[in-house]
Amino acid sequence: VLGVFGAGGHSLLMSGPPGSGKTLLANRLHTLLPPLEETEALEAATIASISGYTINIDNFFRRPTRAPHHSASSVALVGGGSNPRPGEISLAHEGILFLDELPEFDRKTLETLREPLESGEITISRAGRQARFPARFQLIAAMNRCPHGADCTPEDERKYRNKLSEPLLDRIDMHLDVPRVPITELQTDARQETSLTKPYWPAPWSNSAYPPAPTTASYASPAPSPTLPTRPTSPPSTSPKHCRTATWIGIGAGVEVVDQVAKTR
Repeated sequence: VLGVFGAGGHSLLMSGPPGSGKTLLANRLHTLLPPLEETEALEAATIASISGYTINIDNFFRRPTRAPHHSASSVALVGGGSNPRPGEISLAHEGILFLDELPEFDRKTLETLREPLESGEITISRAGRQARFPARFQLIAAMNRCPHGADCTPEDERKYRNKLSEPLLDRIDMHLDVPRVPITELQTDARQETSLTKPYWPAPWSNSAYPPAPTTASYASPAPSPTLPTRPTSPPSTSPKHCRTATWIGIGAGVEVVDQVAKTR
């Protein structure tokens, strides 16, 4: 699943009990992503510079990772102010935005993510001026199943998840359940999954000042929106299996997402 996330440029929501490794996985997902191209690195450095951050040349081609606290305001998250400045989503441009304890964020703050998740930019309007900042980021979110984390009843889980709006959840491509790993499995000498030990981009460059451009198979751009089918009374046998399933369960616009994830290699 994490390989699909890294290769396809998808967004991801992980849910599970405390201690199951959600935050650990999120903190290591940047290692699955290819280095920034020259143009991407210059864009990320420009945003960091106008936000007052010092540019670290050693990490110039590393994709940025931002992890704001759940108490962050909408201005801190998407940008704003009387003199508009970039927010966390722009500082995570061409990288990862990690939101831990997602339901603990203010609901109105989370709703401001809906537009940039689709458009890849954020427009901030003030009296007499308007600012537009790039915000192409991969969203990773993590949450417990209920407020107290363990021994959750179905009703507890439903109420906790209802703190997140359906339009926002619909914009998150992949939803992953992360169960707690039994201690006996952690103590075994199991081999690591090979798909995570092989890089998704070419070997480190040696004779060039810039990293090689990632291939389509390594870091895919979002595909153009296809024409979405209408919901039939029964699954049409002529459509691809993944689109047929998404349409039948009533995902709606999620048909496009299911199609993109299914085609990621």
